[in-house]
Amino acid sequence: MTTRNNKPQRKDRRRRSPGANRAAMLGIIIVVCILSVVLFVKGHELKKQIIENDITKENLEAAIENEKARTEEIEGLKEYYDSEDYIRQIARDRLGLVEDGQIVFRSAN
Repeated sequence: MTTRNNKPQRKDRRRRSPGANRAAMLGIIIVVCILSVVLFVKGHELKKQIIENDITKENLEAAIENEKARTEEIEGLKEYYDSEDYIRQIARDRLGLVEDGQIVFRSAN
């Protein structure tokens, strides 16, 4: 293909100065460096938060175990309070009742 001037047709390419290419590359490098620093800082903050969350998780798991043990203890006490032995003991201690065949000794005071 030729133009009116009988010269081969070329795409109109603008010649950029070498300084413009360097400036563009420098700009890209700066943006990449800034993004890298931001990602590094955010990553460090996230690692710190993960460690704190792990500690909190361990504390909560320990609290759950303590509450389970406490629940078992309360269930045991509930069973004891519903038993005949507890009722007899309270009757003896608070009401002074005795069972058949028991001898009661009282102090002279």
